[in-house]
Amino acid sequence: MKNSYYSQDLSVFLNENTQTIFGIINQNKTTSDTAEQAYAWNEEIEILQRELKNLDDGRILLEYVIPRMGKRADAILLYRNIVFILEFKC
Repeated sequence: MKNSYYSQDLSVFLNENTQTIFGIINQNKTTSDTAEQAYAWNEEIEILQRELKNLDDGRILLEYVIPRMGKRADAILLYRNIVFILEFKC
C-alpha cells in the first residue's frame, strides 16, 4: 500500500501541470470522493504551487495516509530536515 496519493520531489511538483497531479491523486485514491473533494484538491495544488515556488529543494506528499490511524494528512512537506504537516480547508 502506498502511504500517499501523490509523492514527488518539490522541483517536479512545482513545474508539473495541476491536472496531471490531480489525475495521479485521483488514480491512487482508495475511496469514492465527492465533487467538493475534487475541487479542494485542485485548490490545494494551486495554492501549494504558488506558495512554495521559491523553495529550492524538498519533497511533497499529498493525501498521506497516517499508519495505524487510518486518517490522511492533506499535505506533508519535507524541507531541510523539517517535516511540515499541512491541513487545508477550501
